[in-house]
Amino acid sequence: MPPYEIAERIREAAEEAKAEGLERGMRKGIREGEVRGIEKGLREGKEEGLREGEDKGLERGRKERSIEIAKALLGEGVAIAIISKSSGLSEGEILELSVP
Repeated sequence: MPPYEIAERIREAAEEAKAEGLERGMRKGIREGEVRGIEKGLREGKEEGLREGEDKGLERGRKERSIEIAKALLGEGVAIAIISKSSGLSEGEILELSVP
């Protein structure tokens, strides 16, 4: 085989190896990117869920505390309008509390 054919085959083999290496590297990069993206999404989703749960829990606690205060004020004979302004509960909500 003449030297120029040998050189051509070496060049072709090098190009094929380079292309194969690039493709393998791209596949690996894509897999790693997907894994990292999923991990990040799960982490962010968990954090957001915890924040939302905490916010809802705090709001529920505030509401329950307002109801307790409203019941106590009703028991002391305080006017419903005053209880509503003080507790943030509507007059309708307070009336429901006064019904046994």
